Amino acid sequence: KNVTERIMKEADEQMGTLSQPDIALLLAISRASVGKYIQDIQNEKGISLPYRGTIHDMGPTVTHKRKIVRLKLSKMSTPEIARRTNHSEEAVDRYINDYERVTRISEIFKPEDIAFVTNLSVSLVNEYLDLKKDFQTGG
Repeated sequence: KNVTERIMKEADEQMGTLSQPDIALLLAISRASVGKYIQDIQNEKGISLPYRGTIHDMGPTVTHKRKIVRLKLSKMSTPEIARRTNHSEEAVDRYINDYERVTRISEIFKPEDIAFVTNLSVSLVNEYLDLKKDFQTGG
């Protein structure tokens, strides 16, 4: 488990990003084992490990948009949010700016129009609108 964490962090420090299958191949273990190790480490330490699914918000991994936006709404700085979520400051700023652009015009335009105006996908616009709704209701 410790080696899995170290590999991910060292790759990230070297500006690389590994996927779970990459890590499994390097360690000659199953992808399922890597996934379990990642989940255990993140739960035990309360951190988000830097691997392809989290860094690029891809696949079945949980998106960090919610956490990032929530931290920003609580007045946390971009560098601190980036450190806590293992995202670049640019990615953090992109999430926050996209959230702001979508929510500011959400009372005027339909999601399809917001997507057109912001050059975001309709599904991403809907995700931000769901976040806004959740935050307004205390979710």
